[in-house]
Amino acid sequence: MKDLIAELKRRHVFRVGIAYAIVAWVLLQIVVSVKEPLRLPEWADTLVIVILAVGFVIALILAWAFDLTPEGIRRTASAANDNTTAADGLASIAVLPFADMSPDHDQEYFADGITEELLNTLARIRDLRVSGRTSSFYFKGRNEDLRSIGAALGVDYILEGSVRKAGERVRITAQLINAATDAHLWSETYDRTLEDLFEIQEDIAKSVANALQITLGVGGLGGIPGMTRNAAAYDEYLLAGVADGVDMILPTSLPEIRRSVQHLERAVALDPDFSLAWAGLLFLNSSSPTMGAGQGEAEAKAREARERALALTPDSPFTLANLVWQKADDRDWSAAADLYHQMMEAAARYAMAEHLQYRAGMFMHMFGRLDEAIDHYERVRLSDPLNAQNAAYLSDSYLSRGDVDLALAEAERFHDYRGSGFVLAKASGLMAAMVSGDRTELDSRLAQLIESDPDPSIAIAMRERLDDPETALAELKHMLDEPKYQNAFARNIVAIWAAYFGAPELSLELIHDFLVRGNNGRLVFLVWRGVFRDVRMLPGFKDLLQDLGLADYWRQTGNWGYFCRPVGEADFECWR
Repeated sequence: MKDLIAELKRRHVFRVGIAYAIVAWVLLQIVVSVKEPLRLPEWADTLVIVILAVGFVIALILAWAFDLTPEGIRRTASAANDNTTAADGLASIAVLPFADMSPDHDQEYFADGITEELLNTLARIRDLRVSGRTSSFYFKGRNEDLRSIGAALGVDYILEGSVRKAGERVRITAQLINAATDAHLWSETYDRTLEDLFEIQEDIAKSVANALQITLGVGGLGGIPGMTRNAAAYDEYLLAGVADGVDMILPTSLPEIRRSVQHLERAVALDPDFSLAWAGLLFLNSSSPTMGAGQGEAEAKAREARERALALTPDSPFTLANLVWQKADDRDWSAAADLYHQMMEAAARYAMAEHLQYRAGMFMHMFGRLDEAIDHYERVRLSDPLNAQNAAYLSDSYLSRGDVDLALAEAERFHDYRGSGFVLAKASGLMAAMVSGDRTELDSRLAQLIESDPDPSIAIAMRERLDDPETALAELKHMLDEPKYQNAFARNIVAIWAAYFGAPELSLELIHDFLVRGNNGRLVFLVWRGVFRDVRMLPGFKDLLQDLGLADYWRQTGNWGYFCRPVGEADFECWR
């Protein structure tokens, strides 16, 4: 009985019944008073009583079944479902209309647009329940306590903000508040020029949505194993500039690697449990010997990062991905393959297989399994068309397979893009032009590369000597003696030009040096580049594959890839 009484109170049945009885009594008194003047029949008051009695029952039923809310009349949730958010673990949030704080108060339409865009964007985040627009805008202009608003809307968090215009610039401030405690969990200020208000609204909505996923642990970003809950740490992770989504991309110069390492070190200082950042440090420090950094120091940092990442998230696909690369550097191909399969299984388990398509492509590329590599790279192109590093390796794979036109077309997509981030794509276009034999194409691709490369000195020197291979080779050999060109980036470029100018032996020597002596097995896919066709015909190329341990691995697995095949039980051959 007590439970029934409590449920009747929760559904406001008593309140409706009392209100209805008062209104019914008033109506009955009116009927009695007008009965005689209006000459109503004797049964009129009986009819009214019957109608009011039936209406009373209907009113009680409606009170039990429905509630009047700021969003309109809605079916009353049962007591069992009244705490849905707590039961299903969903975080809930309301976005209050952003306030126009401009001196002229002329940006209300823009502030409302920001709110609308945020509602639409946040509604798409998995595991986040967003209060509807009607509920949010009900509180527009009302100076009410946020805890009261949170209770009225039944949400855990409230996002509020303001817009202030000054000249041709607009400043948008957003802050996330715990509705129960009124504590500030996150805040950010965005300064933009008023060039395209709709693009600004969309950009800020995406930025806020990403920050909330990190802070609240919801949605695609929030659900990634090893992700931080510290927005500042995540900002440092983004500033490192090595993340494709969350996967790692190697920067294209030694200064960029050092800058990326500094940002990731700040990220783990802000959040020591930020496993993704530790995985990034493992990736970069494992690569640093290749780029000319001190090997002992880099190895120590890589070892620390490996231990932290493994301790925090041993089954994370991103931790496993970086372990794959470590084993590849050590030329332990069987262990690398085992970790690769674990990585893909973990990616499927966390519904993150798409994040690792790029890594999967590189793994297949290492073994010369071009068709499989191209399949993975093409998937990345569909989901991330401006990923220049993926485009570069896709172009390389096309060229290695003999599809020169496809290789040129993939690189051509970046014709109008400038900046160091697109250097690899433009370099792949240059190599495709080298193989094509089209001098006009070569001149065009070389000009594009020089325009984007932060250090185009080698390319400029070679452009000046395109018609004089002997002088070009002499200059390349001279460069190898200069300290400036002692890193793997530069020596790789020299190897490419040496192959183009007809010195495959020099190319092979340089390739062998940084792959075998430098313990950089992860870069073995470079040997399959189309520009190294003549290099692969040298007797020493078989020695390189033996020293890398690839020949033994191929024989063990029976999968020889695209370029090589076994000859008898102890020998093998490769072709262009």
